[in-house]
Amino acid sequence: MKTFKMMRSEYLCWLFNSRIILLPCVFIIVYTMITSDLVKCANNMGAPINLLEPFIGICNSATFLGFIPIVFLVLIADFPRIDNNMIFKIYRAGRIKWVLSQLLFLLAADVTFVFLLFVGITLPILQRGFWFNGWSDVVTDMTRVFPELADSDISKFIPANLYYQMLPFRAAILSSVFLILYLYLIGMIMLVIKIHGQGTLGIVIPGLIVIAGSGLVQLGHVNAKWLLPAAHGIVRTHYSTYYRHMDCTLTTSFLYFFGIIGILLVLVLIQARKINYTNIIQVE
Repeated sequence: MKTFKMMRSEYLCWLFNSRIILLPCVFIIVYTMITSDLVKCANNMGAPINLLEPFIGICNSATFLGFIPIVFLVLIADFPRIDNNMIFKIYRAGRIKWVLSQLLFLLAADVTFVFLLFVGITLPILQRGFWFNGWSDVVTDMTRVFPELADSDISKFIPANLYYQMLPFRAAILSSVFLILYLYLIGMIMLVIKIHGQGTLGIVIPGLIVIAGSGLVQLGHVNAKWLLPAAHGIVRTHYSTYYRHMDCTLTTSFLYFFGIIGILLVLVLIQARKINYTNIIQVE
């Protein structure tokens, strides 16, 4: 019970922190760079878009998957947060319960972030699309109707190796789950580093992992990309364009995430018994 109370306290502090204003900024950037162009193409074609498509596209973009995790890292920059009140709670509840509360908080913040991302991307086009388990003509026929857009970024927003392999509902669910696992892994790396007393590196190292992973994915067929979580966090990278042959199975990526998260969890629980609060304390 004490674990959940500490988690709830942390979660509410995070949810109502002033940094949360970054999310509307992300929504504006996504709408300006991607969604507005999709809507414009839909209007020119006289066909609606699937309301899931902008979110699916963002979750499968190497560019945005190098940007969105950085935003998440900024939002949880003071994680794990220990102020004077929290130290008192830790002494009463115990260090292990405190660590468990941080793991639960990270999961809650992660899921909330992805949910708000979905809502913020989808809400502006609610009256301009449809809910249906099928890809819109904007995704499948854009380059046929507008050949001049064949080399544009918007035509590759949802690539063929995604819409040929699965329907939107499955793509949206898998994209959400992999993004949640990716962000949780990045948050766990931050936690492990910070409880070892390396506050600054707790931000820098996860950020470098995100940027390097995104860069390797954008390079294309580079096997080294599978060493970092970014490639595993993007559904489209698993499939070849026209065939059901997979460059990496979804099961392998699930095992990758759960395996590394499990190892980090063990490291956190071991270190929990000898945490030096003075190394990670952050007094507001």
